[in-house]
Amino acid sequence: MGLFFYLHRSVQEVLPPSLDSTSQPPYLFNRTTIENCDLTLLYCPKVVYQLLIPYAQRVWITRNVKGLQDKIKLVQIDLQNRPDWYKEKVYPTNKVPSLEHYNKVIRESLDLVKYVDSNFEGSSLLLNVRCKIVPGVYRSFGRDVDITHAPFIEKFQIFMPKGFNYDVTTGRPKLAKWIEEMNKLDGYKHTKVLEHEKMVDYYKNCFTGIAFCKA
Repeated sequence: MGLFFYLHRSVQEVLPPSLDSTSQPPYLFNRTTIENCDLTLLYCPKVVYQLLIPYAQRVWITRNVKGLQDKIKLVQIDLQNRPDWYKEKVYPTNKVPSLEHYNKVIRESLDLVKYVDSNFEGSSLLLNVRCKIVPGVYRSFGRDVDITHAPFIEKFQIFMPKGFNYDVTTGRPKLAKWIEEMNKLDGYKHTKVLEHEKMVDYYKNCFTGIAFCKA
């Protein structure tokens, strides 16, 4: 089985601590031992993500909307201090997200969205490769929602006013309304960044070349 982290409906998920260079890999990423292993992780798919990365958030939203919180567990990686085992055992390019499932690792966010939708229980969410959620499948969405864009718009809305003194919703009433409606959806809102200052600092460093910002 594999690992992927999510929120369960309206219940706020308690997120795991970030794994850094001092952390041991979860069992499914380290098959040499099962000592001191959390048994709940042995039998659950695991998704590797990072709160600040919109690509990983796409997969997280998909998991939540399909109600897979009890099926997929989250593994958070510290992007500023990544564990060596992640690159060696999981993702050679050292990026997130990734999903370990049935002893194989799937990578790239759009591929992961389609994989989670196709290989786990629940009604299909996707109309096509553009990852549109089918209207009516989940009433909480109420209409087509492009889950591939929501994580990026969220980050822009937080960062642009503080980084460039620019409000992305100015002169865009439809965008403002869309954001308002998105924020009502449990499957999405539970994945949103809460530490705004931390996120702003992270992306400022990315733009100035100070930090290693590759997802």
